[in-house]
Amino acid sequence: METTYLKFCLDANHLDELAHKYHQEYINAKPFPHIVFDNFLPETVLENILQEFPDTKAQGWRKFERVTEKN
Repeated sequence: METTYLKFCLDANHLDELAHKYHQEYINAKPFPHIVFDNFLPETVLENILQEFPDTKAQGWRKFERVTEKN
């Protein structure tokens, strides 16, 4: 992944603005504090991230053996 490109995508000032803008929405979310941002990262960045993870069909992909492991 290109570090300079990622730094451009994750502009600190822009992230700070988002944090202030959505602070109340985040802390009031139910059942726990969270927030969802659509299109937060450019598609090219996401494609590079996905390349770092194994294919879910690959041998050794984590599978749950018991119901309690899913929680």
